[in-house]
Amino acid sequence: MTSASLVRAPGRAPRMLSLAYRAAVLLLLLVARPASALADSWLVEFRDGSTVTQVRLIDTAGPLNEWRAMDPNAIIPNSGDFMNQFGDVRPTVQPSWVLKDFDIDKVGVGSEGDGQMDDNDGTFPKGTFRWRVLSRL
Repeated sequence: MTSASLVRAPGRAPRMLSLAYRAAVLLLLLVARPASALADSWLVEFRDGSTVTQVRLIDTAGPLNEWRAMDPNAIIPNSGDFMNQFGDVRPTVQPSWVLKDFDIDKVGVGSEGDGQMDDNDGTFPKGTFRWRVLSRL
């Protein structure tokens, strides 16, 4: 390649720079993902006998993570923050529920355990239930 090939016409970027720029942008588009996509986030089933609902647990940067009930009437309110300290998932405000032995960084599809719904104005009953990870988000 000669230095003449990098000379640009007035008002135009050199062709080599243009190709390098395009390659860099493409690489960023392929690699860059939102923080939630880089984290471990899960769709989890809560089951109490014949009553079943699903909750999204979204791992975010920092100590607080996000949860959202897929059925807006099952758990009220149907979304909020949770902490995942010491292997349990606990929302930071009402409704009061817990997933025992659930570490968002260590569970996988098919993981299951026990939970407890202590306070809820929705249709999902109070008391003990089983949780199971259905899929990664």
